[in-house]
Order: sequence, then structure tokens, then C-alpha cells
Amino acid sequence: MRLEIKEKGNEAFYREAINVATQYRRLLQKPERKLTDYFKAYKIYTILCAVLAVLIAAMNIAWGWDTLGTVALVALIIVAIFSAALWKRLNGLQKNMMDDPRTSVFTMDEKGVELNKGDSQTVRMSWDNLAFVRIFDESISFFTKDGMGFIITVNRRYAKEILEYLQAERPDVKIVR
Repeated sequence: MRLEIKEKGNEAFYREAINVATQYRRLLQKPERKLTDYFKAYKIYTILCAVLAVLIAAMNIAWGWDTLGTVALVALIIVAIFSAALWKRLNGLQKNMMDDPRTSVFTMDEKGVELNKGDSQTVRMSWDNLAFVRIFDESISFFTKDGMGFIITVNRRYAKEILEYLQAERPDVKIVR
């Protein structure tokens, strides 16, 4: 089976693909695990730490500076900076993925699964190295067993064709819904 994917995925698809990739090891351990939205989490952490830092600064100004208040303020500022940096990095990854003009070719055959991005990047996994296939809200992801972090993610709009092929040709593949 061969699918030529010319259209771009939507923002939700790329967010989900990045969340899947960042949670690869956790999902490999427990394939049914609920997917965490790291975009939302880091945004909330950044805002929460910034608000708490302002509150601690206000308390220190009102009641006088002490060592504990200073340490707490510095710690919150550091955590807010790290959270903001991670949030920005995730958004940058999403933008880069959305701006990629290459056409993708997704192939499933007797050897395994392959995603080819414009003749410059190819990811291939054999059937015996496939841990499971997971169907998410926006995508279908193929996970390798070896812990190397290779994932092939395809837009869920191709679910029907992919699942029909898997049921007909590879009924031994574990599918997590």
C-alpha cells in the first residue's frame, strides 16, 4: 500500500505528533496511556510561576526581604524561564513541521512501514521491530520496539486505508485505540 501525502496537516495534527514523540518512552511502556498536552502544560507552568514570582516579590517588598523569600523568588524565576524556553521550543518545532514543503510518501509492504519525505529523509521500520500502532485523535502512529524513539506518524484521515491493510495483511500487529 502506498499513500502520497501532498496536503499539510493542521495545527492540531502537528501538536499531537510532537506530544507523541516527546512521550515515546512512556507510551512504549504503557501503550494505552493518555497523551499529555505539553504545549498547554508548559504554558500553564510559565504563567503560574510568573504569577507566583510576582506574589512572592510583593510579599517580600511588603514584609521585608529575607533569605527564604529571596530563594523562593529566584527558584520560581528560574523555573518560569525553563518552562517558557520549553514552550517556545515546542512551538518552534511545530512551526518548522508546518512549514516543511516536502511531499510525504507513506508505504506499507511485506517488509514493513516507511515514510519518505521528499527523497531527503526516509524512516523505515520492519514489521518485527514494530511494537504497536496507536490511533490518536488526529493521527496514527507506528512505534518501534527498540527504544530508539522512531515513530512514524500519519494523519488520521488515512485511517481507513491503513487499518484495512493491517487487518488484511498484518493481523498480528497490535492496534491501540
